[in-house]
This record gives sequence, structure tokens and C-alpha cells, in this order.
Amino acid sequence: DAAKGFRAEPANTARLLGLDAYLELSPAAARLVRVRDGVVLGLLPRAAADLTTEVAALSRWALPFLTSPGTPSALASDYLPQVETDAIEPYYRGLAAFDAGRFADAVVEFTRAYQINGRFREAYEGAARAHEALGLPEIAFALRRYLATELLENLPSSSGRAAPVDGVAFLGIDSAPGLASVAADLAAASASALAFRSDLALRLPDQLTRLRRERDWLLGSPPDPTRDAPPAVFTRRSLHARVERAEGGGLLLRWTLRDTLGFLPPDTSDLALSPSPASWPGELQSFLAAWPSARPAPRPAPLARPTTPDRPAELALEKEPLEVATALAFAEGLPAERLRLRLLQIAPEHPLCIARRPGRDDEPLASFLDHGRVSHVVARLPRAHPQRRWLELMQALEQRDPFSPAHLFGLPALDTDTELERLAHERPDDGPGLVARYYLLFARGGAPSADDIVLACDRLRAEANARPDALLGIAPELEKQLADLARLARLASEPAPADLDALDKFLAPTDPPALRWTPEGRLHFAVEAYAITRRHFIGLAPPATATEARALLALNGRGHTRKRLDPTLLAAHPGSLSIAYFAVKAIDDIETQEGLPHPALSTWAEETAYVRDAVAYIRDACLRGYAERDHPEALRAVSTCATALLGVAASHHLGQFLPPGAYATLQHELHTAETAARARLAFPDPGNSNAYTVARLTPDAVAAFYRDFLSETHTWIASPDTIAASLRRREERFADATKPGEPNSWWWLARRWETRDAFSAPARAELLARHLEHILRLGSDTPDDAEIERLFDLGLFLQQGRRDADAERVLRRVASAP
Repeated sequence: DAAKGFRAEPANTARLLGLDAYLELSPAAARLVRVRDGVVLGLLPRAAADLTTEVAALSRWALPFLTSPGTPSALASDYLPQVETDAIEPYYRGLAAFDAGRFADAVVEFTRAYQINGRFREAYEGAARAHEALGLPEIAFALRRYLATELLENLPSSSGRAAPVDGVAFLGIDSAPGLASVAADLAAASASALAFRSDLALRLPDQLTRLRRERDWLLGSPPDPTRDAPPAVFTRRSLHARVERAEGGGLLLRWTLRDTLGFLPPDTSDLALSPSPASWPGELQSFLAAWPSARPAPRPAPLARPTTPDRPAELALEKEPLEVATALAFAEGLPAERLRLRLLQIAPEHPLCIARRPGRDDEPLASFLDHGRVSHVVARLPRAHPQRRWLELMQALEQRDPFSPAHLFGLPALDTDTELERLAHERPDDGPGLVARYYLLFARGGAPSADDIVLACDRLRAEANARPDALLGIAPELEKQLADLARLARLASEPAPADLDALDKFLAPTDPPALRWTPEGRLHFAVEAYAITRRHFIGLAPPATATEARALLALNGRGHTRKRLDPTLLAAHPGSLSIAYFAVKAIDDIETQEGLPHPALSTWAEETAYVRDAVAYIRDACLRGYAERDHPEALRAVSTCATALLGVAASHHLGQFLPPGAYATLQHELHTAETAARARLAFPDPGNSNAYTVARLTPDAVAAFYRDFLSETHTWIASPDTIAASLRRREERFADATKPGEPNSWWWLARRWETRDAFSAPARAELLARHLEHILRLGSDTPDDAEIERLFDLGLFLQQGRRDADAERVLRRVASAP
């Protein structure tokens, strides 16, 4: 480690941690060094060996030096491996800051500790206690909730453990000189007595486990073997004893129960043994029947936040919240966390209290902390405060979705309809009130008449336009959603040519709108939506257009259709091509496992019925479309839905839900109907020449596709050569600087799914390298994050294609970016 620059001063580090000795490893030997005077206690030559066996050998070699008569205070229990030095140092600094009343510093240090070691439970608990001391109990609850629901101990190797596990580790009994054999017998008897306690999660070292099993077998009373737990390296509590000769000539067992990280003082107890060894097992059985307790003692109450002048570091908060918020907007990492703690205390209404920069390294803990901060702000602000109302609206919309993980965060269950009604009724004209009214209208789109929806949308648009400041920048998004909803309602009532002409493409929301604060402190409004285009209505008479629009209104706002289709929609709106399209997407999500598990379907029979009903609905909608629609573009839309159905039904996962031979029958029926429709409309164009058509999606073709072209996109490709030729023709866009969007054309070509499926890695690298000079000229001298990310991926594409020199040029550009 010293040669590589890591912890080059092991002796100083060991002193900081309060260790008695440390082990130095070199390629040639292992040295055990005593900390207090630097004496080398032992030297062991190293030979090539498996790391696991070498660790065990080093432990056996080193322990006698630590428990020799020259070190009478050292016990085996003192040398249990704990977390690595890098994580334990900030943890101890956090304890020192907490004891000194510097709770914000304690949060930062505890956070640094569990960021280094994500399984360091006591660091999480220390951060929770520090948050409580700062007056932020909701965040402390979020941390503990994360420990209870999300933090999993899944390392099979005990040496890899980094946090105490539940239960008590009985580490055996040490002895005074001359009592070693007695100590071994007492240890086995004690382990047996503890193992028979059903309320105690007992952990034993391997040697003691063997002794206990042998003793119980000889006595003919073995305990339930399923209760044997693996030996713990680092448990929450450890138990050991020392046997000594009492003054009266008998034996005395001095027991010590330790909290491994010092949150609780040691619990000691003495047991005087009778002179007769035959009575010792019974005495131990009686003594250990009730001690130690099955659960650890409660932790001490959190320290109150100091308010006296002798704590200036914690009380010297900035006078102006604007200064803290400005600094927080540009801060990252732990400095940002410290600033956010201060802002939560002096200005909880500020959006940056609950906004953070997105990242993947700290999930899912960050989600728990986000919800803890929101809960704290809601609890601190008055009921009528605008920021509290925005946050209450966000909580209601999140819980509106049955797939929401809100229950994991320990949030109280809301009656979302009642909560939205309250927000809309208390202040109908402020921002949260307007959005709540929109969502109530949006969610109940199928219940009021279409004319009522149009009137309500117009009224809401007028009120929103009158108070755009109340919507904090989301007025344009809300305006668009209301306009699209009103257009759909007019189509469901009295379809007009003007509405159909305007129906180039719009979004029919299928989920509650998502509101969140951005890291810049702005409100963001997003809707997961289902794209509706003119093709859903082409070729329909006005009554049929109204029927199709009513089906889309019924689809609107059903949060539970995000990954699953509501079966009641199939019965209420038969033959809808729009719902058929959505049904294809819904059952396709099953194959990618995004839709599982479904809370309403718990049996194989229910799942099978769900898939078969959806497939039958899509089939009937396609057959009806082939028979009734009289426009070539409508025929193209029906064929797109039919090929999507065949693609999904042929997948390995969904195929198991369908009867034998179902795919061949389905393909034959759709092919026959499509052929008849093309003959009727004199429309021979099969559509996209790069894609499979209904006629070509035979069972044999599907089998060949899954065998030869299976990729994560599950895209139907008739031939990669066709796509490759098409993409090569697009190369002209590289060199033509007059075309709009040209700077991104290389990126389009590099990342599109067609490129990945049509080219090998060397072929794609060759295609990009031919225009590398032009690509680099397009770059900015001060590239933003998006451009840097694109250049980095370009370098990887070139490297994967073995164009190392070109890849180095690109990656050097990334490395030199300011």
C-alpha cells in the first residue's frame, strides 16, 4: 500500500484507530508490528497461496502474539475484523463531532463513511442520530427506513462483512494460567445452553460450533440444526467470559456483553461455580436462560440540539438564506449536503431544500432522503404556504400510481381523491389548485360528458393564463395538456374537420402528471403519455371517430395502466385501434419484465387469462380495421398494429401463455385479412421495406429471427444489409454544413438501433472514422456535459472497432475539456 501511495503511514493510522498492532504485508513476508513502540512481534515468510487460506493462516499465526502472557489484556474478541480503515476514520470523526455538538459536521462525516462502505450500518445510524439532533427527525426516519427495507447483507464471505449483523457472537471463554482445559469444557457447555434459547440469534466461531455439537451429541440432546447460524465476524453484540480461581477455591466466570461500536456501555455479570464439575452445566443453563437479553438495550436518547453560546460552530448560521441557496446551487457532493442542512433549518420553503442533482451512484438511498426532506418541509410550513401545497400535490400524485414505491418510504397512505379535492377546493386559483383541478378532470375523462370536458378545459386555460406566475413556469406545459384534452373531447362529441386536421400528433396522458423541483430550483412538469396520431382516425366515419376518441378518453389518467392494461377497457370499448396499440405495449412490457409482478394478478391462471384476452382483443381490432377502413394510410396503421402483435406473441416469454399452434393460426388470419384489404383498396405497398410484414412473419421466420438476430431491441429486421445500405446513403449529411441539424447527424448515425444491428463494431468504427475530422471540427471549444458525453461514447465506439489511434484523439479532446 505504501508503494502505491495508499496509507503510507500505517503506524500513524493505527494509532489514530487505537489499535494494539498492525499487520504489514510485502511480497516476501508478513510482519506484525506493535503500535506503542514499533517492535516487530513476528515475521512470517509468504508463499504463493490462495488468498482465503492465507488469511486464515495469518490469523492463526498472529493471534498467539496478541494473547501471549506479555499482553494479558488482549483477548481474542478484541481482534475481530471490522470495517476498512478508509470508512472507520470518518466514522470516528463523526462520533467526535457528535459528542462536541457539531451535528452538521457529524452528518457529513457519517455520510462519508457509508459512502465508502455501503454496508456500514452504524454509519447510517450515526447520521440518523445527527439529523435528529439538528431537528430533522423526518430525515432520520428515512435513513432508518432505508436500513429496514433496502439495505441487504448478501455477501457470502464473512471476511467481506462491513457492518454488524443481528444476534450475539459467543466468542468463547479465556482462562487464567492452568485453566485452559476447564475453559474449553465451560465454553462448550455455555454454547450448548445458549443454542437451546429459541429467542436468541446465536453466532459461534467454527471451533466452538464443533465442540458444542460434539458435546450435545454425546449427551443425546442435539438442538434444532436449522438454528445454526454462520459465524459472525462483526455482530452487533459479542459475548465472552474469563474463568478465574475465586478466593474461596472455587471458580468464577466473569461475563462481558459488548456493544461492538460503543453506542452502549459493556454489560458485565459474574457467575460463581460450585466446586463440583458435575453441577456446572445446570448452573450455566440457569444463568444463561435469561441473560443476555434477546434484544439489545434501547439506544440512549438523542442529544438535544445545544442552544447555549458555548456552541458557536453550530449556531453561526448564515443570516441571509439567499447566500446559502446561491452557494448550494453550484455545490456538489458533501459540501452541498452541508449547505442543504443549513437551508432546511433557516429557509425550509426554498425549493433547493428538496432538489438535488440526479445521480445513479447514491440510489436508492437518495430517494429515501428526498422523501424525508419533503416530509420535513411539509411538517414545518404552515398549511396555506404555497410550497407546502406544491409538495402535498406531488405526494398525492405519486401515491395515485399503484406502482409507486411510496409505501417503501414509510409515508402514510393517502386517500388521493380526497386530498386532490381538498387542494382544489381550498385555493382553486393558485398553482397547486389549478393543477389539482386539471388532474381531477384528466382522471375522470370518461365520466363527464365530452361537452363538459371542453368547457372545463376552456375555463381552466383562461384562469391559468390570467395567473401564469402562480404556475411557476409550467403554464406552457399545462396549456398544451389542456388544449390536447379539449381537442380529444371535441372529437368524442362532434368530430370536426379542423380538429382532425390539427391532429398531426399529440399526447394522450396515461399517467398522473409528474411534478418535481429541478436542481436549479425550477418546477418541472412531465406526463408519461401515449402518442396519438392521425392514423388512429383515418378512414373512420364521424360516429366511428367519436367512438375511438371516447376510448382514448377512457384510457386517459388511469395510473394503473402504466404497465398493465385495465381489462374493463377491453369490454367497454371493443374494436378500438388506439386501445389495441396500447394493449400491444402493455403485454410487451411483460416480456421485458417491466410489468411484473402485477398486484391484481397472483396466479398463473389469472396471468394466462390476462394475456389471452389482450391478444384476442388486438386480433379482433386488427381484423375489424382490415374489413372496415377504406383508406390506404388506415390500412398501414392496422398492419403496423398487426405486425407488432405478431412480434410480441412470438416472444419466448409470452408464447407460454398461448395455446399450442396459436401463433400460426393468428398469423394466418391476419395475413388473409390483410391480403383481402389490399386487394379491395388496390394498395400493394407493403410499408417499410426494412421491416417484416404480416405475410413474412411466419413461424419459421420468427424462429430464424430469434435464433440469428435476437437483441435487446427485439426489432424485426428482414435483413441487416438493407439497413446498412440505407445508413451509408445518409453519410452525405456529414459533409453538408447547410443542412439543419447537421451537427448531430453523426450522433444519430452512431447511436441509432439500426446502426447497432446492421454493423459490426469494426464496420461502425470505420464508418465514423471516415468523417472524424469533420466531427471534431463541429465540436465547441467549451463543450457542455451533453457534448462531452457524446464524444466519450464516440471514443468508445472507435476503440471497440479497433481504431485505437482515432479513439485516442477523441478521448484526449474529452480529457482536455475545461
